[in-house]
Amino acid sequence: GSIDARTSGIETSLGRIEDRRDALDRRLTSLENRLRAQFSAMDALVAQLTATSDFLADQLANLPGSRFLNDN
Repeated sequence: GSIDARTSGIETSLGRIEDRRDALDRRLTSLENRLRAQFSAMDALVAQLTATSDFLADQLANLPGSRFLNDN
């Protein structure tokens, strides 16, 4: 009687814990995927901005009479 009821209660609790664990795993996987996508986008943007910065620095350095970045 009481042992069977406790066993059943424990099994129910274990089932709920397993369900919550599965839900947490899904949320963590989703979060990881989102963060990886955001990092990749940020990395691409930083690369683009670096290229733009380099281009502009070269253009400014080559202006007539400019000493920008060219203090030789």
